[in-house]
Amino acid sequence: MHRVLLRFLCLFALSGIGFVALSPCSLVAGEPIRLVYADSLVGMGPTNSGVREFIGNVHFTQGDVTVLCDRAVHYVSENRADLFGNVIVRQGALELTAPVAKY
Repeated sequence: MHRVLLRFLCLFALSGIGFVALSPCSLVAGEPIRLVYADSLVGMGPTNSGVREFIGNVHFTQGDVTVLCDRAVHYVSENRADLFGNVIVRQGALELTAPVAKY
């Protein structure tokens, strides 16, 4: 229960200012970001350490977290992403919406 509450507080800490930064406490430790769907994918650099841009109807997961947005830039070696447009982050019964987020 404490883990869920901590994630909830991390997710909503900055949501009132229109830009959300999801802190490391909201990430699922050690699990990679996995693309489920995107209309297109543009990759730059090496497969294991480059940058991937997901464009259009983006849907990815990380553990029990589901992320939907219009566009995402995934930094593979850092296992993080910048999210743009109609961002929705779901974990169980919790849901965060924002125009832009850092995950």
